[in-house]
Amino acid sequence: MFKTIVSILIFLAFFTMDSGAATRTALVIGNADYKLSPLKNPVNDATDIAAVLKKSGFKVILKVNVTKREMESSVRKFGKALRNGGTGLFYYAGHGMQLKGHNYLIPIKALIESESDVEYESLDAGRVLGKMKDAGNDLNIVILDACRNNPFARSFRSADKG
Repeated sequence: MFKTIVSILIFLAFFTMDSGAATRTALVIGNADYKLSPLKNPVNDATDIAAVLKKSGFKVILKVNVTKREMESSVRKFGKALRNGGTGLFYYAGHGMQLKGHNYLIPIKALIESESDVEYESLDAGRVLGKMKDAGNDLNIVILDACRNNPFARSFRSADKG
């Protein structure tokens, strides 16, 4: 996975060099500090991605180990910044889940005890895509470094595989 991320970063570095004066805005989120199923790499990966994006001329909003409220606030801020045009990039590393055809990004401190909790305790990735679409900017890139398998499957009756 690390080689894939490095390849993406190299691509972005070269891609953005030709972008001229166009505005480049990125929201980078790395969540690892989960009470159940903590992760090792998302914070490091998000920090590395943010550093490369900054060197490539992106205005970066970096958030690590954030709650749902903080994720939503960051997405709103990102959406407003995208209205200036140019390129938008969203990067997320952490737990994700696909449920009933929707992709959810799991914040830390999410209290998910059953499938019905997922949509209320997590951030629907469609919200990020909606903000990007609303902005009408030139180019949007989404990178999700997350399994979409249900990390809580053993406590649910059914579980979609991502």
